[in-house]
Amino acid sequence: MTMQTFDPLAFPLTGQQLIEASAGTGKTYSIALLYLRLILERRLEVDAILVVTFTVSATEELRGRIRTRLREALDVLEGRNVPGDDPALTRLLAGIEDRRQTATLLIDALTRMDEAAIYTIHGFCQRMLQDHAFESGSPFEAELLENEQPLRQQIIEDFWRRRFYPVSPAEAAWAAKQWGDPAGLLRVLHPLPARAEMAWVPDPAADDPARRRREAEDRFQAVQQAWPRYRAEVADILAHDPCLKRDKNKSYGRERVHLALTGMDTLAAAGEMAWELPDCVSLLAASVMAGLLKGKKILPPLPFFQLFDAFYLAHGVFLRASRVRVLLDAWDFIRSELERRKRDQARMSFDDLLSGLDRALAGSGGGALVRRIRNRFAVALVDEFQDTDPLQYRIFRRIFGLDPAAGLFMIGDPKQAVYSFRGADIFTYIQAKKDTPAAGHHTMSTNYRATGAMVQAVNRLFAGRDSFIFAGDIPFAPVQAGGRADEKPLLLDGAPAPPLTALVLPAAQLAAAGKETIAKDRAEGTAAAWCAAEIARLLAMGRRQAATIGDEPLGARDLAVLVRTHHEAAVMRQALRERDIASVYYSQDSVLATDEARQMQEVLAALLAPGDEPQVRNALVTDLFGLDGRELDQLARHELEWARLLGTMRNYQETWQQRGPNVMFLTLVAERRVVRRLLARPDGARRLRSE
Repeated sequence: MTMQTFDPLAFPLTGQQLIEASAGTGKTYSIALLYLRLILERRLEVDAILVVTFTVSATEELRGRIRTRLREALDVLEGRNVPGDDPALTRLLAGIEDRRQTATLLIDALTRMDEAAIYTIHGFCQRMLQDHAFESGSPFEAELLENEQPLRQQIIEDFWRRRFYPVSPAEAAWAAKQWGDPAGLLRVLHPLPARAEMAWVPDPAADDPARRRREAEDRFQAVQQAWPRYRAEVADILAHDPCLKRDKNKSYGRERVHLALTGMDTLAAAGEMAWELPDCVSLLAASVMAGLLKGKKILPPLPFFQLFDAFYLAHGVFLRASRVRVLLDAWDFIRSELERRKRDQARMSFDDLLSGLDRALAGSGGGALVRRIRNRFAVALVDEFQDTDPLQYRIFRRIFGLDPAAGLFMIGDPKQAVYSFRGADIFTYIQAKKDTPAAGHHTMSTNYRATGAMVQAVNRLFAGRDSFIFAGDIPFAPVQAGGRADEKPLLLDGAPAPPLTALVLPAAQLAAAGKETIAKDRAEGTAAAWCAAEIARLLAMGRRQAATIGDEPLGARDLAVLVRTHHEAAVMRQALRERDIASVYYSQDSVLATDEARQMQEVLAALLAPGDEPQVRNALVTDLFGLDGRELDQLARHELEWARLLGTMRNYQETWQQRGPNVMFLTLVAERRVVRRLLARPDGARRLRSE
């Protein structure tokens, strides 16, 4: 499907439009320019233009960028500024005939920017439900529940009591082994979306646990009846058959054979089928036995192994069906109880804001609600559209996408669809693309962030056939370089650095004997070590002016390492630390989860109870006090020094109580020479800021 190059000045200001904006192509700049056009050309006021994005910080950034754009346009109209480096703004304002009236529009827009309708998606839904409570049927004074977890915990505990307290001890023990406790069951359910429209594939209703139990019990009775007749032969085969592997930990070692036989004796004597089969009894199943044969040996021909295998497999199907049924029942119970309890308490969660507005739009009064919202907002610009889910898209399409006089402008990059953990769905983007007329498909084709060499390298890398999984719906569109990044190129010994380098680890050297692939942990360590060595080389070149960005030497602030997981980040930081290279780790983790926070907790605990000597010792080995094991041992051997230090801890406590924590902390830092000591370490500056 061919897409036309996005032209911010020729772009239609009505209808459903889709703009694909790759990284660095000026997406925010273009949104601000479209906003300016809506004011100048459609004469819309700022509270009639809806701009939606995903985070509160992004809304503030957009508001600031839009305000700046309006101010720049006003400065040009009033002769205070000439936008020589902004050809789009120059072209737009060149066509203005009544400059005084246009300036008045911009002054009014700037004065009212605090009224501009720039929201997160959840914020927009909340505002619509509040402002149209009659049409939507939502409570007038609903409290926003930012964290549902405590309420979910109460509900899952209620479910656990209802579901497992009345059952047999065997079933209760099975549940405890599966999930541990209600919190464990809730953790398993956590990844599941809480929305009712989710479809289960295959349909779990077709796999009834009661029917599966009857099937397994029929086979269990046949096994019970056959066991006395076959026991001696089974014992002899398991102990002596040369075809069976004899690994004591995984197959038919002596102890495991004994456990299998005694376990089968227990099953044969049981009054009913067990929920949990005894240890190692699976060794009697033909399907298990087939995987534990030596070489190309054949299964022992005894019929009991096939008979037990039929029961073993049926029992496994029964347990899977039971597990799925519990999960479904718990999911349904949580969903229904959450809705009921929040309704009774007049509370709404973030997901309720979306589902509530969607339900209202689909209801009998949905048409009137759409008209009310459309009378308020003429156009909606949805930023980061690739991160929307089906529900969010359905809301905006119902309000803005079905009326050709309205405007629904969806701006995003499907290659950056990263929020699948919160429901974002690449298929939503594909559906929106199909719903948008071909004339409404636009692509931003100039990258202003990367160098020409980097743009060319990426184009070549992805220009191959079927470079994306969904190439038919989301083809790769090559971009051109804007040239700005080439003004300050990265030079190594005076020559441009390669834009893209791929490293292939040598499997022949790193793989274990007899293996064709490298073990994951070894590959991670090797890759991290190579990256650290390359960073050290580049920094050394920067220090002697051999590596430069423009006229400036390359420094640590110019380098970044991207990883996928916290574990990979830890491996990378350790590799850098081994080369005495300090690093800063950017993540979404709370500062309270850091090592510095843990150390601070140890110190504060010791100052709260300076007579608690074990706690004082814990505090002494933190960065604030800086003692190591040897120094701590020497201190413990000198009673006078130890008593003097405990007195110092009590003095810190008194300072805290009498003059406050800030004075106490500054006193401690000065007396213990914390700044000097930490700055002597490679990562000292970062740790000092964290402390």
